[in-house]
Amino acid sequence: MLFLFIFALVVTITGVALLRSVRIEGTTYQAWKGGIPLAIVGVLLMGVSTVRVVPPRSVGIEITLGKVTDAYNSGLHVTLPWAKVENYPATIQTTKLQGQGTARDEDGPCVTVRLGNQTTACVNVTAQWVVNTQDTEAVKKLYTQWRSFDNIEPKLIRPRLEHALLAPFQTYDPLEVLKANGQLTAPTTQFEKVARDTLSAEVGNGITISALTINLIGYDSTTQDKINAYSQAVADTRIAEQRKLTADAQRQANEALAGSAASRDSGVLLQNCLDTTERLTKEGKALPAGWTCFGNAASPVVSVR
Repeated sequence: MLFLFIFALVVTITGVALLRSVRIEGTTYQAWKGGIPLAIVGVLLMGVSTVRVVPPRSVGIEITLGKVTDAYNSGLHVTLPWAKVENYPATIQTTKLQGQGTARDEDGPCVTVRLGNQTTACVNVTAQWVVNTQDTEAVKKLYTQWRSFDNIEPKLIRPRLEHALLAPFQTYDPLEVLKANGQLTAPTTQFEKVARDTLSAEVGNGITISALTINLIGYDSTTQDKINAYSQAVADTRIAEQRKLTADAQRQANEALAGSAASRDSGVLLQNCLDTTERLTKEGKALPAGWTCFGNAASPVVSVR
């Protein structure tokens, strides 16, 4: 716009000069009336050179002679002709740190944190943020620090996000949670709030953190092996408890059956023997040599699966 202003100034001066009569060697030359519209065009161009347009969903930062002087919301604004306006998008931006960070929609790898049991985990996290158009002073400071908008995500948001995730996990021990609750359910809602508050404080008022979500916690191999072993032990205990209940029920049924006439019925005895054979076979236990449910008959035992 500075070039336009200089051009308009030249046009205006030329137009005004042409309105004056000129005397050369005794001859008077009348003013050229065409200088009037020329001067008007020059004035209009000077006015245009002071107008700046900030696009919708953007914030404009005014820089005058290298110094940040003001910030504008979207719309038309009048500035000094030699001032320029840099626009920052005011739409929600998304930063994803997950996996190896190689996918097209990923901005970096997952964040490695240290847990309360001195092991590590890699956290997949997504943060949504936006330039705070309500605080012009903070926006001016943001531009002073980072200049180009493209510098904000990699140099401000990402490092601060990685740092904000460290504190919530420092006292978290997944094995203790598993032992206490019987299942591994990380308090991600609490972690997200702490990390979001920390991130908001570190990036300053120029940026608003609208959301922070922990998508996945990947434990290191040592911790994951312990979690798997504990889960298997819990499952084995539940199976053993169920077997005990089944055995007690079977014992009670046998005691009741022993006191009845049916206990001496050959058909009932045969069915009990077949049930026992089926259970032992399903459990993979070897049957004793010569096992049969048919007395001394030479009929072989047929495993029922």
